[in-house]
Amino acid sequence: GFYDVLFKGKKLEFRHPYSSYVMENVLFKVSYHAKFHSRPPLKIKEITNRTYETSIRIIDKQFKPIDNLTDRDHCVQYMVRVMLAFNR
Repeated sequence: GFYDVLFKGKKLEFRHPYSSYVMENVLFKVSYHAKFHSRPPLKIKEITNRTYETSIRIIDKQFKPIDNLTDRDHCVQYMVRVMLAFNR
């Protein structure tokens, strides 16, 4: 009836399988004071930056000194810090 008319014989598909998607991906209100959207960053323990091997070889300054503005501007760690600090 309704299913056949609405979907015209096409299979009904869902984005996610029935499982624990809602529990793992929906934010629930907890009983402590903090802006709702500020809570997840408080729990960040690690950030993984995935990029090309060439990028890391050229602009990774993790164990190298940053001596001048050019070093800073060509440093993947600095770029990530700016992005996190200024949200851009």
